[in-house]
Amino acid sequence: MPNLQIFGAGIQGRSPVVTAQRRLNAYLDIEPEADRSKVTFHGLPGLVAFCDLGDTPIRGLYSHGPFLYAVHRDTLYRIRNDGVETVLGTLNTSEGPVYFTANNAGQIMLADGVNGYVQDTVADSFSQIGDADLEAPRHVTVARGHGVTVYGDIGRWQISAADDFTAWDGLDFSTADAAPDPAVAALFHSDVLGLFGTQTVEYWAYTGAGDFPFGRVAGSSYGWGLAARASLARFGTGAIALMQQDEEIMVATLLGGEPVNVSPPELVAVFKGYTRWDDAVGTVFGLNGHRFYQLTFPAAGATWVYDGRTGTWSERQSHGLTTHRGLHGATHAGKVYWGDVADGRIWRQDTDTWTDGGDPLVWQLRSAHLYRNNARLRLHELQFDFAEGTGTATGQGSDPAAMLRISRDKGRSWGAELRADIGQLGETTNRARFTRLGQARDFVLELSISDPIPRVLTGEMLRVGP
Repeated sequence: MPNLQIFGAGIQGRSPVVTAQRRLNAYLDIEPEADRSKVTFHGLPGLVAFCDLGDTPIRGLYSHGPFLYAVHRDTLYRIRNDGVETVLGTLNTSEGPVYFTANNAGQIMLADGVNGYVQDTVADSFSQIGDADLEAPRHVTVARGHGVTVYGDIGRWQISAADDFTAWDGLDFSTADAAPDPAVAALFHSDVLGLFGTQTVEYWAYTGAGDFPFGRVAGSSYGWGLAARASLARFGTGAIALMQQDEEIMVATLLGGEPVNVSPPELVAVFKGYTRWDDAVGTVFGLNGHRFYQLTFPAAGATWVYDGRTGTWSERQSHGLTTHRGLHGATHAGKVYWGDVADGRIWRQDTDTWTDGGDPLVWQLRSAHLYRNNARLRLHELQFDFAEGTGTATGQGSDPAAMLRISRDKGRSWGAELRADIGQLGETTNRARFTRLGQARDFVLELSISDPIPRVLTGEMLRVGP
């Protein structure tokens, strides 16, 4: 029985006839030296409850020093590592994303699109920025100690005094004027300041000049616009965001130069089918040597995850939802935290947990088309090698199983669900095996696990015949 790569790296886009491949709550590793398999598939971990700030979603999360900071409704909270929260102050708005940045003077600045605020972690004080020269900040970043905000409809941006977010000079502003598009966001990355409009991105460098300490980098304007303000995130030494170019919507990485599209054509087609993109929220987190970018579209009801190590995409979804439960996220003290997409709960992502707050977490793979020149194939046997013997001691998961569905019409419809044992706790030699699976000219396989056990698929084998 040959050991074949049944599951691949593709994703379904315009039609399952082209490819029906899917990874749900899963990611892949490409092994440098093929052993049992060149590719292994793993599960994205579950969530455990951390704290609850009430109804309505968290507006923003930020890690600084020993604390996690969160805005819920109109209130800024400081949260300890044990989940105990302290109220720090009140904002003048109660909805919409809130953006954070910090300087080396112990100040955290918040921007809610209307006002700016400062949490001074040294003086332990919170206040609205009272300087009349600060225009309504849509977004905020820090560049060489200066707070940088964007505002207005013609690409305007301004800077604070160095290491002081409370001081703003009405003359310390400039315009990203490669195109007359509104300013959307700013991010200092790759040692340059990226200024993002709806149609363009351009870069400015720190010069240290006394009158205005930044200067435009020659030839650094590109015809890529930022499609969603909250999608912009730091990605390693660069950045990543949902961008738009030539009426196409795609995710791109940036390293101080022209954005690089990392979205395959199938995913670009999926994005284009959404009725709204500007509400997308992006978060970067690390897991087992992978750097992931999670992008949720609340209105469209979808969450996609990009793996910067393998260049592949997966979907992420929580029980009872079409998106992942986490919307705004932050990495704090080596752990990943998520604000709930529906309410004020904050979750901690846990690599030893295979439920979302006790709800089932379904791991699923869909295969490439099993096809041989339109000849009728008989699928005699399938065998899947998992990390066996990892069942729970009692309860759900004590007798874990893999579930299989088969499509015989190119991924358009699916047959009844079949079950195969993975192996109870300690049963390390078991194999998930399916037999007598019928015949067709085209097979697509869907493999899933919902038991709360680690998900590691190390090999797939099948036996087919005419």
